[in-house]
Amino acid sequence: MPKSLLFVPLMIDKNVSSQVSLQNVNKEAAFSESDVRLLLKLSNGM
Repeated sequence: MPKSLLFVPLMIDKNVSSQVSLQNVNKEAAFSESDVRLLLKLSNGM
């Protein structure tokens, strides 16, 4: 069971088409604001 989850939507024409997620099974609050920004940048490039 994951202790930390991070979800970012994948948008197409201003509609959510899917999502990208990261999970960490070892650590609570594992993701920082910079992790969120990086995942947003990556998802915007898809």
